[in-house]
Amino acid sequence: MFSLSVLLLTLMLLNSGLLISADTGVISVQSTTYGRTSSLICSFDRTPSEISNTQCSVDVSAVSKRCEGKNSCSILASNSVFSDPCFGTFKYLYISYTCESKCKCYCTE
Repeated sequence: MFSLSVLLLTLMLLNSGLLISADTGVISVQSTTYGRTSSLICSFDRTPSEISNTQCSVDVSAVSKRCEGKNSCSILASNSVFSDPCFGTFKYLYISYTCESKCKCYCTE
């Protein structure tokens, strides 16, 4: 049996929609967090108080439930979907995933 990881992507999203796509395979979600773990990521035009709390994130299983094994999926990165792990802090959605190739095995005698 043949298996191949074609691509490893990390996505960070603000309060916007997300389309994950695996053109040549299916999505395999590695990890997901919503909140803030770095004061540098998504910090442009933000006040220090909006980005200083870097200990506020939650692991979110909703991304895996919605995207695992599919060719594409769409997710809204917002408090209404993932709740608010840190009020007053500017948050982002972090997704690490691979695109696994679809394999067909043929057996011959």
